[in-house]
Amino acid sequence: MKISKTSIANFSKSNFFIPSLVILLVIVGWFFLLTIDFIEEDNSDPVSWSQKEDYVIKETLEGIFVKNEKAGLSFKVPDGWEVEIENTTVGILNKKLNSIDSYGNISPKELREKEICLITVNSAEFQKDSISYVAINSLNGLISSWEKSPDVTGEYKVIKLDGYKALEQEDKNKYYISVKISVGNKLHHFEINTYSENNNQCFQEFDRFLKTILINKS
Repeated sequence: MKISKTSIANFSKSNFFIPSLVILLVIVGWFFLLTIDFIEEDNSDPVSWSQKEDYVIKETLEGIFVKNEKAGLSFKVPDGWEVEIENTTVGILNKKLNSIDSYGNISPKELREKEICLITVNSAEFQKDSISYVAINSLNGLISSWEKSPDVTGEYKVIKLDGYKALEQEDKNKYYISVKISVGNKLHHFEINTYSENNNQCFQEFDRFLKTILINKS
């Protein structure tokens, strides 16, 4: 059920909440993206990242599910995919890697040759009235701005996850899709990175994955 040990956590953290292209018409977007970088670097700020022990993998007749009661989050692993939980990141790959492979020593060319698709999941809880909580407000403001001006850029759109509004960003080169959502004082990030020539197949699986997400506000 689990894949071989890889540096998925380090790989995904380098992409976690990375600032996107400059959107001059949405100032709050700038503020949110810059704030997220600040939060990630400032470990003294009261942000609690979900840890490996917070996640539970359950294998059922309907498939493999991952649940995080602390974060109020659960989702289904795509059928036939491999799952690993390391540090603060859940990594889900479309195929198993050999034990000698890792994201530290395997090249992008080799990843493409293996047709790898990688879904990563991270969750964080923000302390209200802290300097970091502005990230929650900024994301909500950014979602509101894009709802009012959906044609500002084709890279962003507002979608719904389990009835909640989320912000989706698609890389213009079609290499990844990132989804951020805040519910209460928690912020969840879901992303797919694709090294497959058939990107559409990976993205279609990611869409199906997003539909399995359940979020508990409490």
